[in-house]
Amino acid sequence: MSDDIVVRQMLVEDLDFVVEIENSNTATGWTKRQFQHVLDCSKVLIIDQQIIGFIVISTTLDQSELQNIAIHKNYQHLGYGEILLRYGINGLAQAVRQLFLEVRVTNFTAIRLYQKIGFTQVSVRRDYYPAVLGREDAIVMSLQTP
Repeated sequence: MSDDIVVRQMLVEDLDFVVEIENSNTATGWTKRQFQHVLDCSKVLIIDQQIIGFIVISTTLDQSELQNIAIHKNYQHLGYGEILLRYGINGLAQAVRQLFLEVRVTNFTAIRLYQKIGFTQVSVRRDYYPAVLGREDAIVMSLQTP
């Protein structure tokens, strides 16, 4: 793991890199336009001056939602996803009491990370995500924040 780790606000000039990371992780990812609409609640993770991940967390009153998070394939399984997620959680407004997310039922790596951090399953949304062969369920998870 590199010592030169920076997390900063996502900028318009970051979008091509962010979309590239998104598309390398999922066949049904967000578009550049979708990321443009959430720049104000998005951060990028930079290692050795290279964008290798991003996180999008929106907040309404006392609840937040992890809308998207991804790490470049070449940097996965090295702890960077956990660093980025903990950064996002630590940066939540003081009024936030709960953080929600949806995750594909087949995304076992992400589910393990969320459970490690303290997220618990709240419910299941049937046929929530588009998939190669139809639709896929989402697990809804929640984290109580301090």
